[in-house]
Amino acid sequence: MNGWSSSVGEQITPHEIPVHLLPEGVAAPVTPAMDSGPTLRDMERKFIRTTLAQTGGNKSKTAKLLGIALQTLLNKINEYKL
Repeated sequence: MNGWSSSVGEQITPHEIPVHLLPEGVAAPVTPAMDSGPTLRDMERKFIRTTLAQTGGNKSKTAKLLGIALQTLLNKINEYKL
């Protein structure tokens, strides 16, 4: 067993994400969220925004910290209107 929860539905809840992968400032949920809570898209947007703030807006550093290509980050920034 790898410590990961399995997701049954189409939406991943914060309860299913390992604590070490949650963005800074997001508390680990105590109980699983059933039908409410942030979506993966919401969490990704917040994670990118937080990482951009931590790097002072440096997109190259942000992409490197997130482990994604700079172009992917730029596409996400455009998609999320950050």
